[in-house]
Amino acid sequence: MTASSSRSQALRPRINAGQTGSQKAVRRDASASVGLVGYGRRVSILVGLGLMFAGLLAGIEAVVRYGVHPALNAMPDDVHLRARHEIVRIVRVIVPAVMLPSVVVAVVCLVVTSSGPAYGLRFAAVAVYAIYLVVVFAGTVPINDRFFKWDVSNPPADWKSVIRRWALIDVVRSSAAIVAFGLLVAAAVI
Repeated sequence: MTASSSRSQALRPRINAGQTGSQKAVRRDASASVGLVGYGRRVSILVGLGLMFAGLLAGIEAVVRYGVHPALNAMPDDVHLRARHEIVRIVRVIVPAVMLPSVVVAVVCLVVTSSGPAYGLRFAAVAVYAIYLVVVFAGTVPINDRFFKWDVSNPPADWKSVIRRWALIDVVRSSAAIVAFGLLVAAAVI
């Protein structure tokens, strides 16, 4: 027997011969490998989709926080403002398209898997997503909306302080997305 066939056999439910009723020993099935014993394939697919979207959101936030912003800050002011304007224009479409399914699927997974060892981790992830949403809608979105209306060739006098405030808020936002993803990964593997 090869290693891969041995693994697939170990993941299939198996009833030991000679046992009846409540004495039947059922091995962990494939859903157990994602913390969903007894929930089945559909929920496992849902968890997989949730992890995909949560990973995309965390990746976008990490790249913006640790890659894009340091690069923007190293540019001359006029180039920085033009580049930031284009980035905001693009991100205003991409982030909501990833954020919405990330949060919705996390909440749905929390509801349909309302017990078990991973529930606490899923609950914590949804709580962190709630913080993320508050920070996004009360913090970065209003600043981005304000920034997007600026004439980049003639920005307001306080533009650097506005960008610094955005960057401080962004630390919380990006950290929340990364932490939520980590919690969902942990919930999927326990």
